[in-house]
Order: sequence, then C-alpha cells, then structure tokens
Amino acid sequence: MKLVLITHAHTEQAPGVAADEWTLSARGLEQASALANAPFWEEVERLVVSSEPKSWLTVEGVAGERRLPVWVDCRFDEIRRGSWVESYPSQVATSFAEPDVSISGWESCESVRVRALAGIADLRKRFPNETVALVGHGICLSIMRTAFLGHSHVDFSTWQRLSFASFAVFGGDSFALISDFALSSTAER
Repeated sequence: MKLVLITHAHTEQAPGVAADEWTLSARGLEQASALANAPFWEEVERLVVSSEPKSWLTVEGVAGERRLPVWVDCRFDEIRRGSWVESYPSQVATSFAEPDVSISGWESCESVRVRALAGIADLRKRFPNETVALVGHGICLSIMRTAFLGHSHVDFSTWQRLSFASFAVFGGDSFALISDFALSSTAER
C-alpha cells in the first residue's frame, strides 16, 4: 500500500464554534484548489477523510472530478479537545512532551496514536494494493508520521512548521518515507 497523508487546508477559526466543526477559510479554498493539481493524484485510487468537515472540504473538488471512492473514518479525527485554548501551541507542546497524559482535558497523544494506527491497519487489510490519500489534521498526522519513522515523540518544531494542505508519501510494508510534508518557517497554527 502507498499512503499519501494530507493536512487539511486553512480553516476559519471561531472561538465560539467547536474546532471539529470549522470550515475552510478563503485562503483554505485556494489551498484546496492548488492541492487538487498535485501530481500524486494520478496514482490515488481511494480517498480517506476524517469525520471533520474541513478534511472533506479540502478534497471535495478533486474527489468529484476524479470520481474517487471515499471512506470516512473518525479514527483519523484530530486530537479530541475541549473548549477554545488561548495558548494552543503551548498546549500542543505539553501534549507532545507527555504523550501518555491527558493535558487539560485533551485526549492523550498515545490515545490518538493507538486509534490512528488501528485505522491504518484496517485500511491496509481492506485496500492492500491501492494508493490511498488520507486527509487529516496536523496533530494526528504528526503522530502517525512519528510512528512510521519509528520515533517515540513528535518533534514540536516540525509540527509547528507543518503547512496547511501539505502532503507526505509513505510506502511499502513498513510505510517508509518517500517524500515528507512541506515545512515552512512561518506556518500558522
């Protein structure tokens, strides 16, 4: 199986709206349009999205245009968190540093790792010879990337520079890294 991990496009963040209900911003719509032109789509046979709207909205156009079968799986949702957090990067750094602990009511990073890797195992069983594009979220995908690379902790600075609508490609039995996410020096989170 070849796996393309894709971060959702930029969102319209609203403190009064749960993060798992955010939609794409105008910038995010532009990013989704640009992402639809990426060369990896020629190989993709199946699309997997989290249950959060922003993941589907990121690839809705390309899914329709290419008539890709779509699989929705909540195991690839972002880390479950409570209400709005003013110091989001600080909360993420603490969560990465203590992956077995629920920090301020957030789901632990270990819980995210377990559910996401269970989702990957199911995809591997169901679609073993396909190229699958999986659209998800920065923290969850960073945790998956870390597991595929055989590391125990997510590198906070790498997550912090992870761009919206970016992708990484993994392949083979052990999901070896083929190409990594685009990182910027000023990624917004």
